[in-house]
Amino acid sequence: MSSVVLPRSGQTHLIISEESTAAVDSHVKENRRISTWELA
Repeated sequence: MSSVVLPRSGQTHLIISEESTAAVDSHVKENRRISTWELA
């Protein structure tokens, strides 16, 4: 992971936050997709 290579912890934290946000986003989209299937 490139976040480990970055010298400043602030940058590392930012990248980790972006990755976490992306992970949560995809998880929410997956849940919506499943909910849509259940409603259909």
